[in-house]
Amino acid sequence: MGSIRRIVMCIGLAIYIAMPGTAQEWIITGALKTGRHWHRTEVLPDGRFLIIGGISGSSKYVDGAGLDGMSIASCEIFDPVANTTIDAATMLFPRSEFPSVVTPDGKILVFGGLIGESERGPCTNTIEEYDPVTDRWTIVGAMTTERRRHAAIMIDDRRVLIVGGARESRVTYPTTEIYDIVDHTTIQVADLPQPLKEGNLAMVGGMPVYVGGREGGPNSPRQRFLYSFDVTTNMWVSGDERLSMPAITSAVSTTPDDMVVCGGNVQELPAVFSDGVYAIRNGVSKKIVTMGVGRTLHAMIAMGEATVMVSGGVDSALRALSSTLLIDVPGERVVVNPQHRIARAYHSLLRAEHPQYGTTFYAISGMQGDQSLTNTIERLSIRSEAALLATSVHLHGDASATIAVSPNPVVDVAMVSAVPGARLDIIDMTGRTVFSTTASSGREAIDMHACPPGVYAVRMTSGGVGKTVTVAKR
Repeated sequence: MGSIRRIVMCIGLAIYIAMPGTAQEWIITGALKTGRHWHRTEVLPDGRFLIIGGISGSSKYVDGAGLDGMSIASCEIFDPVANTTIDAATMLFPRSEFPSVVTPDGKILVFGGLIGESERGPCTNTIEEYDPVTDRWTIVGAMTTERRRHAAIMIDDRRVLIVGGARESRVTYPTTEIYDIVDHTTIQVADLPQPLKEGNLAMVGGMPVYVGGREGGPNSPRQRFLYSFDVTTNMWVSGDERLSMPAITSAVSTTPDDMVVCGGNVQELPAVFSDGVYAIRNGVSKKIVTMGVGRTLHAMIAMGEATVMVSGGVDSALRALSSTLLIDVPGERVVVNPQHRIARAYHSLLRAEHPQYGTTFYAISGMQGDQSLTNTIERLSIRSEAALLATSVHLHGDASATIAVSPNPVVDVAMVSAVPGARLDIIDMTGRTVFSTTASSGREAIDMHACPPGVYAVRMTSGGVGKTVTVAKR
């Protein structure tokens, strides 16, 4: 997704007007009361964040599987506007290594998880629901099987698909079930083609797709197929397409039909982690970026239809990473690489709209570089801290302007102020007109969303009438 960084106006002599740079820097913006990892974070209807459970305590790394410690039931609420943290209601069960979903009415559901000591504790099959209005957790159902390191996703407005996972004995499941959020019932559906844990679910083409995962403990087989679940026929379908390197990878859907998978654990002893980023479309995968260092236990989030963010993780020496990659998927390149202030893995990553800073991303808690836990919260603002990034020049007579579209994935609209009736043409550097219109009002929005990075001419013709051109972000 493109964005506008500067504008060049041609009025006799060339005049270059530099626009302020967009802030792309992580800053420490808050802290939890309790540092944790393998927790979950969801955005509440009022814009605050609910941080749920996780593991806290010891900082001993256990056989490539994670930090030792105890599952906790505590929850906190972070206000991204006030940068304050308060205690939220405590869950009825301590839990970590669990999935969560947000229901259409804004409630939060958590499913199963580890309820005791990391790697050795028991698991639960309970389903709890958080009501943000009453600040209360309630048991609303149970899965057919206790699970940890499983996956869950809303497949429609009423049903949640729960897939795979394991027990504390490292026995891995192929079983799948569906939970109904209205009548609070759970039914078992078709099994995965193989037992798997630690994979990811994403909705692609209207179907849930399971990718990645492994069958058991360290060095156990990884799966490389893409498994799609057909709810109508109650069948898992594995296409011919395989990941080029099987791994415990991360995955997100960027559009209704596309998926991006990234990095992951290929084996533990010795540690081998993938450095590849793959785009999957119509069942076909293509490697688009090499990250430079293999990583696992990282976080990934879709920033829009064309961009993903990969945050932190650990390298093969089990060192937490501070790097963040903003990846242009269609352009097959890394466009920005801001560094975390604190290296982190096992953290949560989410996107929110801030009233002052615009589109922002938050990295919350996790394991830091010395393998202890950090309670810090970092914020990355994609737009500048000014509410509007703009420049304008008054044009006399027919004239042209050029817009340089940078890789910044959020700013994607050129706002052109012109006398009604003025003709506006957007032309790429090959001379091809990519957009033409007649200004219907004094303010015209030109969508640069589909334009790749480059320089574009804005040609305005209005019979010699003076006009003002602005470039802004929204």
